[in-house]
Amino acid sequence: MIDDVPTSSAIHPPPSVNNEESKQKSSRGTGVSLKLPTEIPLDDGAREGTDPWREIGGVRFCHWDRWLLRLALDEPEGLRSIAREFRRRAAAPRGTNHVAEAMLAQLAVLEERLTTIQLAPAAVLDDVERASK
Repeated sequence: MIDDVPTSSAIHPPPSVNNEESKQKSSRGTGVSLKLPTEIPLDDGAREGTDPWREIGGVRFCHWDRWLLRLALDEPEGLRSIAREFRRRAAAPRGTNHVAEAMLAQLAVLEERLTTIQLAPAAVLDDVERASK
């Protein structure tokens, strides 16, 4: 279940590697051009949710996308579970509905991006991101 929307420092991008060998190893014949991190991505600075995170097949993803994709791995129905929780929060009488509505909009755009590149949430994340908790 989703407890809180993270602060901008809750999720960080992996450092970039700029050599061709790393790019080739990370794509593994999928057409996905991912850059491997040089080390486990720890706290390398604050990020805003809308800051660019990764580009795959000409489709750009932001850090909110990264956070939602990672959460989806632990949910029984993936992004659908997350959307259901945000819809519940948006309908709640207390004051969190504007945040929930914003995250629902982010989820809708994320799902469009995934459809465009025809990848599942787990395929967009790298090994380190999938293993993080």
